[in-house]
Amino acid sequence: MSSFERRSFLRIGAATAMASALSGCFKPLYGSTASGGAMSETLAAIAVEQPTVSANRDFLVHTLHNELVSQLGGFGAFPDTAKRYRLKLSFSGENRTPIVDQTTARAEQGIVIGYVNYTLFEGERTLTSGRAQASVSYARTAQRFATLRAARDADGRLAKTLAEQIRIRLATYFSTGH
Repeated sequence: MSSFERRSFLRIGAATAMASALSGCFKPLYGSTASGGAMSETLAAIAVEQPTVSANRDFLVHTLHNELVSQLGGFGAFPDTAKRYRLKLSFSGENRTPIVDQTTARAEQGIVIGYVNYTLFEGERTLTSGRAQASVSYARTAQRFATLRAARDADGRLAKTLAEQIRIRLATYFSTGH
């Protein structure tokens, strides 16, 4: 056995030993919660309130609410789960047009930015709170309908992204207990 093969064998052995030693340190996010219950049932026990909104963003806010209810398992996956927790949401957002064509003076791109402050309650006690934020871009064209449709699609993508962030943060809270 050459010295190169020997070093390779030792490196593989060391990596295997290290991986097996650390394997007990990792916990799957969607395994059991810190209190021992199933994560999917715990997330389904969250009642999502209609978000308050600072601007006229009805479609985005409605989509955000539905995405959260769906991702937390509230659309029929666990119909008998009593709502033990309450999630309060507050949305604010803005539209930006950072790229403008100098010859036509038209915006070529739009960006929708959204911020959601969330607070999770158990009864009147606050368990956790935080802020999720995301941005989504879309193409703007000279065709008005195409631009409106692209902006609406961007609102839907933004709502889905924000809902995923909140779901992951809530699952992390329940998984770790803090």
